[in-house]
Amino acid sequence: MLPFEAPMSDLPTLSFCCRPVLMVRDSLYWLLTGNLRSNHEFDLARRSLAVIPMLVDATLGTGNHIIWLMPAEGGGLGFLVLAGFCAQLWNGKKDPDGVASWVLGRIIQLDELLPLNPRMLPWIVGFADDNNEVLLCTSIGIVTVQLESLQSKKLSESDGWNYFYPFVVYTAVLHEPQGPMRGSSADAGAPTRPSPFGA
Repeated sequence: MLPFEAPMSDLPTLSFCCRPVLMVRDSLYWLLTGNLRSNHEFDLARRSLAVIPMLVDATLGTGNHIIWLMPAEGGGLGFLVLAGFCAQLWNGKKDPDGVASWVLGRIIQLDELLPLNPRMLPWIVGFADDNNEVLLCTSIGIVTVQLESLQSKKLSESDGWNYFYPFVVYTAVLHEPQGPMRGSSADAGAPTRPSPFGA
């Protein structure tokens, strides 16, 4: 049967999600959705492309704002899944033969951290990889949750569905040497890792 003669529900479909590509070690990852939801990996060192199937049970019936690729806890590839008010953190593992599998790491109950309206489920609208912060659209507005400390911050009252692209600017604070002898160069302090969403 030719593709244009097949029922639309039987055709494999993939579409690119409008979200940043994730870089972990020497590989780039991006998520494709549709009825063949999967991750694509491009290894920069080997210049090779691979397909990594998603965990089917965790992704059935979900939309683009429910799943987000992120660095796994402890390194490697992971992803965040919202199942209602439950945030699931999954870690990717590979066996000695290179076969990928997914292991559930932690579960975070968002309705225990935030005063959310049970009639409106949260959506993922952004993620800051360097700070491990997720940006959520919720019934109380746009909020961030730091996945390690579980500290949250409300950014606005908006409940828009647009994606946000956080970025971090690093600066080094220069300290002049103390005492009567001054060197020709200043000692650079260690750069801090600020939150892309403010202090």
